[in-house]
Amino acid sequence: MIKKLKPKSLTLLITICLLLTIFAITPAYAENEKTILVISSYHYGLTWTDDINLSILETIKTQYGNNVRIHVEYMDWKEQPTQATLSLFEERIAYKYKDKKIDLIITSDDAALGFVEDHRKSLFENIPVVFCGVSKDNYLKLSQNDDLITGVIEKVDIKSTLEVAIKVNPEMKTLYIIHDQTESGKAMSDATIVELNKLYPTIKTEIITDLTIAQIVDAVSKLSRNDSLLMTAYYTDINGQNIEFEDMVEKVSNATPAAVFSLYDFAIGHGAIGGGLLSGRLTGERTAELAVAILNGTSPNHLPIVEKGFIIDAVDYNVARKFNLDTKQLSKEITVINTPVSIWKQNKAFFTTIAIVMSMMTIFLMVLSFYLRKMVKLKNELAEKHSEQIQLNEELTASEEELKAQFDALNELFEELQRSKEKNELILETIKDTIVDWDIKESTVSFSENWNELITMPSAGIYSPEFIFDYVHHEDVEQLKPYFSEAIPFLSNDFMTHVRLKTNKDNFKWFLVKGAVKRDNLGAPTRMISSFTDIDAIKQMEDQIRYAAFHDNLTGLGNKNALESVVQKDIKNGVEQYGILLVDIDHFKRINDTMGHRFGDKYIQEVGAMLALQIGPNSSIYRISGDEFIIYHRTSDIRELEALGTHLVNTMNKVIQVEYSNFSNSISIGISIYPQDGQNLDDLITRADLAMYKSKEVGRGKALLYDGSMFEKIIWRVEREEALKTAIANKELYLVFQPQIDCKTRAISGFEALLRWSNPKLGHITPLEFIPIAEETQLIMPIGKWVIDESLSFIKEINKISKKRLHVAVNVSVLQLIQEDFEDNLLESMSLKQVNPDQFVIEITESVLMQAIDVTAVKLERLQSIGLKVALDDFGTGYSSLSYLKTLPIDILKIDKSFVDTLGETKAHDDLIKMIIQMGRELGLYMVAEGVEQLSQVEILQAFDCNAIQGYYYSKPLSKEESINLLVEANKK
Repeated sequence: MIKKLKPKSLTLLITICLLLTIFAITPAYAENEKTILVISSYHYGLTWTDDINLSILETIKTQYGNNVRIHVEYMDWKEQPTQATLSLFEERIAYKYKDKKIDLIITSDDAALGFVEDHRKSLFENIPVVFCGVSKDNYLKLSQNDDLITGVIEKVDIKSTLEVAIKVNPEMKTLYIIHDQTESGKAMSDATIVELNKLYPTIKTEIITDLTIAQIVDAVSKLSRNDSLLMTAYYTDINGQNIEFEDMVEKVSNATPAAVFSLYDFAIGHGAIGGGLLSGRLTGERTAELAVAILNGTSPNHLPIVEKGFIIDAVDYNVARKFNLDTKQLSKEITVINTPVSIWKQNKAFFTTIAIVMSMMTIFLMVLSFYLRKMVKLKNELAEKHSEQIQLNEELTASEEELKAQFDALNELFEELQRSKEKNELILETIKDTIVDWDIKESTVSFSENWNELITMPSAGIYSPEFIFDYVHHEDVEQLKPYFSEAIPFLSNDFMTHVRLKTNKDNFKWFLVKGAVKRDNLGAPTRMISSFTDIDAIKQMEDQIRYAAFHDNLTGLGNKNALESVVQKDIKNGVEQYGILLVDIDHFKRINDTMGHRFGDKYIQEVGAMLALQIGPNSSIYRISGDEFIIYHRTSDIRELEALGTHLVNTMNKVIQVEYSNFSNSISIGISIYPQDGQNLDDLITRADLAMYKSKEVGRGKALLYDGSMFEKIIWRVEREEALKTAIANKELYLVFQPQIDCKTRAISGFEALLRWSNPKLGHITPLEFIPIAEETQLIMPIGKWVIDESLSFIKEINKISKKRLHVAVNVSVLQLIQEDFEDNLLESMSLKQVNPDQFVIEITESVLMQAIDVTAVKLERLQSIGLKVALDDFGTGYSSLSYLKTLPIDILKIDKSFVDTLGETKAHDDLIKMIIQMGRELGLYMVAEGVEQLSQVEILQAFDCNAIQGYYYSKPLSKEESINLLVEANKK
């Protein structure tokens, strides 16, 4: 079952693993890559250790770069402080790093430094060491006058803590100190007492240590509010019961009325008031800075021991308030955490807005008052003018009769003109055009009424339309100039063109300009009327259509149409050679299937953006389909294309974060070159595609140039892919079964089902050839179901003749496991075949399990709960981490043939196999050794207490009939 970790510990563990993964997958492109071994005294999940390791990894990456490989090992000294633990750890380090050159060792806490110094000559001779988490006295004891060592002293700064304690309890006479029996607990307690005697010699100390956790909780519950407690380090009680330090602080804080203090920053938030606190992250930073200095060439004996820079002075406001502590009276150096925010700070923006609004209203009232006074003055002036007008009207009345006849005639003419004007205005209103009337003979220009609504130009005092050129876009002036100047073309009586004019919003808009010219008898222009139609929306739509035609709507990158346009343009401009780099995301279909298409789209967007950042001015990027991109690169140098491909592979082969998920990304690239690989773009893309598939076949994460042999390889693959589609229907697939033998009884304990394929045309095809094809084409799903059904039929048959219940192991692909209906289909098939779950073993490899551990682990646990067994195949060829075996849902562990082959050659190798078997047995796993071919191997495995063996020494894989006959013969004995 998967062991539950605290959210914080799990986050730190995942972060450390990701950082290590980044270092691990970074290509060794530098000649002087450094290797660092970090040895932690304690285990995963311990906050102090996790903070130090995370800070070391981040600081080295920031200050030194990625040209370093870091390995982290955990001694688990708090959980297992025994000599056996040291011996096993020594064997593991000796075997794991025997062929690795270690440039620097970093240790955290006493056990790790002691281990390195004790094994200086045998394991770590002449290797610089940087330590941390060790008191000065212990450092002097452990370092043994070593010239190649420097580090960060774990030094208690009790001053700020005691300052807060005195503020809480001014009459304090005794400080109670709680610590466990570890080196760190004792050392920190001793250091605290020394500092206390220096600063406050009148305050006594009382140690609480040789008790169980429950007894300590009971003891502190009897203290009063005027007492003070200091917790140094506490992880294990007198009976060996382990507890996280934060949990112990909470237990003590909840049980006692006394004020609780700690020496570590991670106790804040768990009931401790605070004070001078040791910070794991700052300790890691100081340690990493020394490590970077050594990596850059500084000798350790030239780097002084660091005794400061890792303490933070802080107080938890909420706990301080509980003890009526006025935080304002503390030293300025002490930071107060969780301080409540004032109403002003919470609503600063609101109050500022109110002030601005009030100021604006005041200004508005002042302006309004000014204009009211001005309006009164104007009213008085109008009254005076009105009086003058009355007098004038009286004078005009005398001639009213005389003018009446003329007025009637003019009125009739006016009405006729008004009707004509209304008609023209209605026409203009309908067509929404702006009209410009240029009377060339009279040198006047008139405009329609909506002119100023569209264009910011003068509409009065204009004698020629040439002024319009000041508002025409500079690229469009020449096409309009012949018609809006004195030199109108003689043969042109009408025209039409598109131009951009600056509008009253100070931006340019597209207009359709149409015009007609009237001429006199001699052909000279006398009048020109032109209309301006707003077509900006049409132009924008044309731009959008043009953009959509040449761009990918998911990533915004150019599409194949854009690529073809660029290539054609370059060919016309004389480009003689260019390269096509076809980029494909490895395992993208798996990401799409497990995370969904919406997530897959975001993943493609992220990869496209990252690729775009990596290309130079001679390159451009396009997305042509799915998870495939094309880099178009202008060059005449093949080496330049190869270098670009290698750079892209190295840059993109790293962990990518999309939303809240991280994926170890890699790409495969195929390269083709114009003109030797093809005379047109489609041929070049096809050949680059062939090269890309070749890079996937040889391991992925590579960039390969196209050559003619790749076409033959594609033919080879296509033949097998097409044949595999009908292999089940044509009964070309069959199973063979290899017995597994119990080491003690020498009897058959089970079988492993192995898939074979024999095609009439292609002959026998090995699983190494057709299984990858089946997985990439999704044919693994029907083939996998067929294998399971055939294996269940075999179990049903052997149950009829076998005296005991035998199991059969079936290899399962990760693509089968992640299918939502995998469990239902398997259980339905078992029910139809009447097979008990405990006879069926799901066999998976380390790499398969780790590719989708979250999804597969949950499914395997559910299947385990009903009796199915899970076997981990080829152990030792993948992650090979014994720590995973504690958490993964595994019943059977199979040791890979590569380990078995070298049994008996060296003692160190045999001891490693023995340790793996013993550890597996202690974890309750059934141990099976694969590939056993010699009697000497059998005898060694029996001596190591291996459960079962499988290999040609006992039997090759047998047909179904041969396996049944073998069981029949075994029953006769």
